Amino acid sequence: MVARPLVAAGLALACAAQAAPPEGSGHLSLLAGWHLAPNDAFFAHAQSLGFARGSPSWGGPVALASFGYEPGEPFEVSIDLFGAFERLTLQNVAPIDTVTYGALLVGRVHYRLGGFGPFASVTPSAGIAGGPTLAYVTGGPPGSASEALNQGWAASVALAVGLRDGGALVVDARYLIAWGKAGNLGFFNAGGFWLSVGWSWSFGEGGGEPGRGNLPLCRSLGVRVKETRSLECPRARIRFEPGPEPEEHAK
Repeated sequence: MVARPLVAAGLALACAAQAAPPEGSGHLSLLAGWHLAPNDAFFAHAQSLGFARGSPSWGGPVALASFGYEPGEPFEVSIDLFGAFERLTLQNVAPIDTVTYGALLVGRVHYRLGGFGPFASVTPSAGIAGGPTLAYVTGGPPGSASEALNQGWAASVALAVGLRDGGALVVDARYLIAWGKAGNLGFFNAGGFWLSVGWSWSFGEGGGEPGRGNLPLCRSLGVRVKETRSLECPRARIRFEPGPEPEEHAK
């Protein structure tokens, strides 16, 4: 029976450490959506080689994972991991499947507005990004399979709507400049316009504020950091309070 309160105390202390670091705050955002990449130049070149264009491409799915840090208002930096899929088709040959993936270092500025109704805050932002981008190709005529590494660049705008119960709904729109190569068919647009929607969890200083979210572990335990040196975890039925300050002895 002694182990249970010890485990609860350990979890609570871990939550306190992640809920209130000395400065700054961070977030974890997971998003999914769709992208469209204009490839008229690619199909025109393929037609000059004798490959007629097949059915039009309507883009493909995308996924994003963003790990961000806010050193102070209104700035934010993040590392965005991403992946996207698209199928390009030419007549009388196998479909050309493309996968674009990589990591972007993003710099953003945001402006946090007040809340209304069920929303604690509304935060628009804009940023620029750059980082290694790979485009992997399979299918197509013989010799088309390849993988190309290049420097990707992106511009993005986003809107985060914080809820009073914690967490934030995020809508992200960006345009990515990146390319891939499908053998003798030449280069194709591996970036394009991306639109994604997802959820963001905040942690660090201000992580427990309404609309800023909190990591699920702390939220599930009900940990609240009242002061720097006091901690309450009602679901674990434990409470930590600072002891009296030692009196200084007169010299």
